[in-house]
Amino acid sequence: MRNRRFVFAAIFAVAVTWGGSLRADAPPTKDPPSPVPKWTFVVFMESSGVDGSANMNPSAFENITSIMGGIAGTSANIIVQLSSVNPDKFGSEGKAHRFLVKKDSLEHVSVAPLPKDYADALYEGAYWAFKEYPAQCHGIIVATNWFRPSFTIRKDEAMTPFPVSRLASAVERITLTAPKDPAGDKKIDLFGFDCPLMGNFEVAVALSKYVNFFVGNEDRPIVAAWPYKEIFKMLSQHGPDANVVAKKIVRFCEQMDKSEAPEGCAAVNLNKIGTVLEKFLEFTKESSENEIVKAWKEKFCTEHLQLNDREIVDIVKFCKAVYEASFGSTPVQLLTAFENALDQAIIAITNTQPGNPTPPPIWSGLSVHPPAESHVLDAIINGPQK
Repeated sequence: MRNRRFVFAAIFAVAVTWGGSLRADAPPTKDPPSPVPKWTFVVFMESSGVDGSANMNPSAFENITSIMGGIAGTSANIIVQLSSVNPDKFGSEGKAHRFLVKKDSLEHVSVAPLPKDYADALYEGAYWAFKEYPAQCHGIIVATNWFRPSFTIRKDEAMTPFPVSRLASAVERITLTAPKDPAGDKKIDLFGFDCPLMGNFEVAVALSKYVNFFVGNEDRPIVAAWPYKEIFKMLSQHGPDANVVAKKIVRFCEQMDKSEAPEGCAAVNLNKIGTVLEKFLEFTKESSENEIVKAWKEKFCTEHLQLNDREIVDIVKFCKAVYEASFGSTPVQLLTAFENALDQAIIAITNTQPGNPTPPPIWSGLSVHPPAESHVLDAIINGPQK
């Protein structure tokens, strides 16, 4: 009996020693991966108005460091890309300088050649940011005049028009090559234009295949930039979903000083813009069969151009004027169906009163280039312009 106990004890001791040696030789346990941030946002800015526009920040570096100070970057990756930076600070012009927004500071994380083509600059900057800083949601804000279509440019503005279709092509490239979010959605969650007159129907339709939510300014050039401190603080602290972020950008703009705030800044659910396009084309097709309306469209566009030196007008104002010119020959239900579809797509707009979701008649949230159907279809059907 004693021998059996001795053998058993010896085997147990060997087993313990062997097991211990196995545990000692095993590779160390890896630390659990850090949680993926809710957002990566990339903002494109210029350090000076190199395109000739007077409403851009004269010194983006100084402005960025002031408006972003004190923002914690622990739960959101916020990347700012500056082009044409002061050569005394970070190198010569023609470089894309990328900064990671951190608490009370900007970290200069990358410098790359700035492509001469704005579409390539947008693609390369966004692709780099989304690849280097993975996140659940992806957002882009363009705070330059890079992508202004011809119908938004005054005769006295020294800038080269940029076709809407080429903008859409650049955004498509981002969705095809950038990492997917955890849910597998390759669409960009939010795309915003912090520059004048980009809140128009053509741009919204062209981006709708590649973007979920869109924010743009329908009307006049803005005096001040969007309130980035509030926007980024919201992202860092709460990380809400894209529809909430889009609405809050509009609300933050609404709280700006009225002399500086953008007019007609709207957030649009681009997943619903296809229905708006369908109803818009049904309405304009029916209306265009009336020769009086055709003549009126030409007159309306000419008069608007004389007044504003641009070929754009609020889309609802345009459709209502076309309907009135049809002398009742256009069914009113077509106009109503279009307006209802637009109301579903516009999720927030400035100049609304608390408790009153209906904006003033001058704003609907999107402008249009009359007669707009041809330009919308150009952006969708004909593809990128060479």
